[in-house]
Amino acid sequence: MPFFKIFSSRKQKLDNFLILEIGLEKVTAAVFEKPTGGFTSSASASEDSKEEVSFKGPHLVGIGRKNVPTTMDLLDSISEAMEAVSAIVKDIPQSTVLGVNASDMETVTTVVKYQRPDPQSKIEVNEIEQVIEHSGKEKAPSDKKLFFATVTSTLIDGTLVANPVGLTGENLEVSCFNAFKPEQELSVYAKLVEELDLKLQKIVPTSYAVARGMIKSGVKEAILLWVGLESTEVTFVSNAHVVGIRSLALGSNNPNFWMTGVEVVLEEFKEHHPWPQAIKAYGEASGLEKVRPELLTFPWTKKFELDHFPKIEIVHYQQIGLESDLGIAALSLEV
Repeated sequence: MPFFKIFSSRKQKLDNFLILEIGLEKVTAAVFEKPTGGFTSSASASEDSKEEVSFKGPHLVGIGRKNVPTTMDLLDSISEAMEAVSAIVKDIPQSTVLGVNASDMETVTTVVKYQRPDPQSKIEVNEIEQVIEHSGKEKAPSDKKLFFATVTSTLIDGTLVANPVGLTGENLEVSCFNAFKPEQELSVYAKLVEELDLKLQKIVPTSYAVARGMIKSGVKEAILLWVGLESTEVTFVSNAHVVGIRSLALGSNNPNFWMTGVEVVLEEFKEHHPWPQAIKAYGEASGLEKVRPELLTFPWTKKFELDHFPKIEIVHYQQIGLESDLGIAALSLEV
């Protein structure tokens, strides 16, 4: 089976669908129906705040989870997660959104500028898709394959537009977010999809889906931290765009070294402006309590030359069955 085409952010209209997330530490299978809505959030004004994120969107029908001890156990873990959700949901939908972790993933934000030969003709979807594909291939690492690409902003003749499709203009400036993974890993996912007899609608970096949900709720700048037991994913958001996503092999089980790892990752974004003034951590509640003191005592203003100490927020998700699965909720909005 050939591997999937490049997946963009275009959404599908489905009544029922499966979310299959291959995380750094666990596999989750969840069935949803009637996709509508988005994130809403509220947070206290204190420096050490807890943000309550609620969710108006697809209805969770059933969910199954399984820890992933090693990469070799991935298929068994997926099968067990699917069996768990099958015990709750009689008919598992074939239509699937696959969420993937940031391990061994590279992300690049590119800007494509070009002059249209016929400024009076309307911009069509296939024109934008060609721009997306070109942007990804131009910056592709030699050892990885493009699997996800999406437009983050578009300027037409100097004017920022929400959606260029259907508009006219001569000079376009299209910003794109691209994600790459090793072809061998992507081939494994393709085999899994085939063996499970699923119909893949798209493959999305889970942390990107979370960031996009946050942006739609009004977040413009933030450092998002998914915190696991032995691993962490860092997402840098600026000007309501995802600049990059990175992972590190340290989690809440190593709180004394964890912040050092986060600092090293954030050094990659040190020259980026504006620097976010909010840091939002999410994941298992017990792990978040371990790393919160590290976030609060870290010398942010000194290390990254910030004018003010950033607002530290521990994000708690509010939906029965998904209390620690903000990623699953975000992926359900990608349909």
